[in-house]
Amino acid sequence: TGSQVFLAGWVAAATARTAGSPFENMKVKMQVDEDATSVMNTATTIYKEQGVRGFFKGNLAGAIRIPFYHHSQRLCVATLSSVVYGKHVGEIEVLPRWLIMSCGGEFATLATNALDVLKTRMQCLEPTQVPCCRCPFCYLTACIRDLWDNAVSMVNERGWMSLLAGLVPAMLQHVPQAATRWLVHTSLPLLLGMDKSQMGKLQALALGCASLAVAETIWLPLDTVRKRRQKGEPEACQDSIVTTFRKIHARQGLAGLWVGAQANLMRVVPYNATMVMTYDFMLWFLSK
Repeated sequence: TGSQVFLAGWVAAATARTAGSPFENMKVKMQVDEDATSVMNTATTIYKEQGVRGFFKGNLAGAIRIPFYHHSQRLCVATLSSVVYGKHVGEIEVLPRWLIMSCGGEFATLATNALDVLKTRMQCLEPTQVPCCRCPFCYLTACIRDLWDNAVSMVNERGWMSLLAGLVPAMLQHVPQAATRWLVHTSLPLLLGMDKSQMGKLQALALGCASLAVAETIWLPLDTVRKRRQKGEPEACQDSIVTTFRKIHARQGLAGLWVGAQANLMRVVPYNATMVMTYDFMLWFLSK
């Protein structure tokens, strides 16, 4: 049923996000901290300063954001396809369907940007709450209180508009990144002389990883600007996107715009593999 598919998708996405969290946290630290020069150096620093927990900071905010993002996207896509075309989105031609899906993604980005800002802030700052013991309940309670403390602190320091930090580069990044991923996913099998309908699960997983890796790597500079603005540095928040690009280039060179790309590429395989396996398992489990 639809509810089973939605629940399976949410659990799979949350699990995959947790599996990729260590690599994402390293990527974000490399993007906002100019002293983090390599993946190994960044991983060592995080572990020495915060232990294993440091690799999973902000994961709760990311997991909460997932169902809201996808539900907002589906709601926007269903509304636009029925109002504009009077059809289900699957019955619309390729180009109009892609435009509608892009609009849905932009709307979902806007609707969930506050949670994305909180996730980035929690990844960049020291936790405000420490669990009283190592049990999962105490750890979850500390994460919830930490999420609340960061939200209140942001609003008190910079007002409600701080929850929209990084929205413009995020919306600029979404459409071309989605288009690049679709293009690679569609054209790569043609270049290799393969039929997507006859691919096995391993081949489909490899294709998904390749398309995601190429798209995220090409448009990583916009993600770097977004993370610096979301961190809350006054200079990054006041500067325009172009000015932020220029400052990064002046300080770190052209490679500074793609800093964190190695950690992001390391995240792609565990993220996608966990997503596929968990989704299949949840569908099987719920059908029982």
